[in-house]
Amino acid sequence: MKNKKGILTLVILVSVTGIGITRWCIERKPAGDTPKSADKKSDYYYCAMHPWFHQDHPGNCGICGMTLIKKEGGAPKEAAASAPAERKVKYWVDSMNPSFHQDHPGKAPDGMDLVPVYESQGTGEQEGVPEVLKGLASVDLSPFKQQLIGLRTALVEQKPVIRIIRTVGRYAGGPDNFAAAAGDFVADKRAHSGRSRYLVADVYALDIPYVKVGQTAWVSGFSGSGLRLEGRIVQIYPYDGTQSRVQRVKISLPPVSASELFANVEIEAASQPMLSVPTDAVMVTGLHRYVFVKKTLETFVPQEVTVGFEGDNQWQITSGLNAGETVVEGANFIVDADSKLTANFAAMESQDK
Repeated sequence: MKNKKGILTLVILVSVTGIGITRWCIERKPAGDTPKSADKKSDYYYCAMHPWFHQDHPGNCGICGMTLIKKEGGAPKEAAASAPAERKVKYWVDSMNPSFHQDHPGKAPDGMDLVPVYESQGTGEQEGVPEVLKGLASVDLSPFKQQLIGLRTALVEQKPVIRIIRTVGRYAGGPDNFAAAAGDFVADKRAHSGRSRYLVADVYALDIPYVKVGQTAWVSGFSGSGLRLEGRIVQIYPYDGTQSRVQRVKISLPPVSASELFANVEIEAASQPMLSVPTDAVMVTGLHRYVFVKKTLETFVPQEVTVGFEGDNQWQITSGLNAGETVVEGANFIVDADSKLTANFAAMESQDK
């Protein structure tokens, strides 16, 4: 009987001791320790072309529409804080035509639903960079690669910018043209006799500021036949109010016997020498413009520019470049693609850190 009581007492003492030790271990466990299952980071999905666009479920990129790629091992550091539901929408854009955007949801001209672009979207490493240069990076191309892709450069320099203003004119003048003689009398306050033929052309008001007396004007038959004559602007008539937003100019011609009433006119509107680059050097996003500046023998850097007078082959640069700099003129679309890929890969690497 005594042995049974002793065994029972021993069992109770061991149980109490075990409970005490277990409780002590739990209380001593560090507060930061969590089960291994809790340490596992959730997977997320991102766009290969726009790495800053990501979400916690499969789908398509809200910017370009590409299928999202699964990324295992954890979402980017800012993913939780930048969930679409918690971010402010910057604007709504057409995924097929990013140049079309507005400040409210709706339909794009092609009928697709506009997708939101959030203020926090970006690489996170381009704070303070102009909007047009976000997603771009400098490009390094060896001379061999430059030759392989047909890269050409142009110098930023002061030169006249020429725009060809195309319009239609009608023949007038001559000794038997009473209407023309009357018009000359009204314009010059004196009568003329035996005047040679000339041309009166209509120029839109938007082009009038670029038209000057003395500029060259090429005249050809309205039907496309006949010679192409070189004329000269000799007078810009005051606006007479008979046609909306149109003003007339007078073009002198060499002696000609015209068998047609109307003619095609091309006026060479040339500016004074101004800082300019070839039109092919400028990349246009729809809202902004930028060029790639050659900094070293192999390095090309994107640079935002502001354009002024736009000619047919040259554009005036009002800011962003200096005379003597070199910009990419040929194969700039390949350089642009390389620049965007470089920036995207850099963004992906920064997210993996």
